[in-house]
Amino acid sequence: MRATIPAFTIAIATTTAATPAVADGYAEAVVGLAVPVADDDYDNYADDSLKLGLRAGGGAGPAMLELTGDFTLVNPEFEGNDLVDSSAQRYRILVGARHHVPVGKASLFVRVGGGIDIAHARVYGSVFGVDYEYSDTDPGIAAEAGLGITVPIGGKLYVGGHLAVPMAFHFDEDDTSDDTDVFFDYTGVDLDVLFTIGTRQ
Repeated sequence: MRATIPAFTIAIATTTAATPAVADGYAEAVVGLAVPVADDDYDNYADDSLKLGLRAGGGAGPAMLELTGDFTLVNPEFEGNDLVDSSAQRYRILVGARHHVPVGKASLFVRVGGGIDIAHARVYGSVFGVDYEYSDTDPGIAAEAGLGITVPIGGKLYVGGHLAVPMAFHFDEDDTSDDTDVFFDYTGVDLDVLFTIGTRQ
């Protein structure tokens, strides 16, 4: 006696096997403030600064891989010194993950990442009519944890807000024999308050 398999069972099994898991994705831009909170070597040097960034990720579930790139226009804080001007920037590239939790039409999320933190500083001024200028760049270790919320505004677009704690670890001590060497030996911790706009796949 030969067993028979219903046609609809075969169709369902074939369709399931042939259809891969549907991947979701997102891309977004962020803008806001980076507020230094620690340590003293960093907090005494930097003031609240403008931060811009791009983030993109994807995956087949609520937890997705994420790639982050951001730029901070560091606002140096030199008090009581009219002979020195400075400018500084920070560039960060991180790889991490984001986990989404739907709440009605909104979505809460937490995110973590690690990568590289590139600090660049330029110091310039004039002493007795003689101009001087020098700059230095140092790569460090980056880590970050954050959370936020996004709300759809129509179609695939959404807006939202982020709170994040980016950390930067630099180990370049000041070389007293090199006048052009910039001190980059610090652990910088910020509190980021960011607005975001993005699109989902």
